[in-house]
Amino acid sequence: KSSSTRRNFFVLDTNVLIHDMSFVEELVKLSDQEGNSIVIPWIVLQELDGLKTTTTNNVGKAARKAIDYLLECRKSRSEGVVFEPNSGLRTEVPDDRILLCLEWICEENNEDT
Repeated sequence: KSSSTRRNFFVLDTNVLIHDMSFVEELVKLSDQEGNSIVIPWIVLQELDGLKTTTTNNVGKAARKAIDYLLECRKSRSEGVVFEPNSGLRTEVPDDRILLCLEWICEENNEDT
């Protein structure tokens, strides 16, 4: 593929969703317009779910806001947001799971890893 037609994938970590939702919202808008994709790894959804009841430093509130936003993206079928399916992940280390998500993206899009 040429670089002008290459689709870009932005894989988000839990920290971005907790600490900078305005950036995420803008990135989703741009991705919808430009044909790119924001990828949400399964582990990130699990981490947000685990954080939603936390009372420390508004983390719980931010996690709930992120979950609500992602649910809205899913309901509206935003083409710019892709959710990794839960596929029986092969590791317990969260960052390794995110790397496995990158592998999944490459396999789904016939890209070299």
